[in-house]
Amino acid sequence: MNAPATIPMREIERAQSALWSLDPSCPYDEWVTIGMAAKAAGLAEGDWRDWSASSDKFCGDAEI
Repeated sequence: MNAPATIPMREIERAQSALWSLDPSCPYDEWVTIGMAAKAAGLAEGDWRDWSASSDKFCGDAEI
């Protein structure tokens, strides 16, 4: 089994920028898809949590 590849920092920064360009108040199914894409792009859970928390629909960490 091969070790997982490391994602270059510039790609992480691109993914963070892309995440923050999206509306965190989107419908729930889109919100979940965005979270899965963020994880696949190498973002930390905290990145997604911070982005989610910028929505007025965010009800706290229990949602994540």
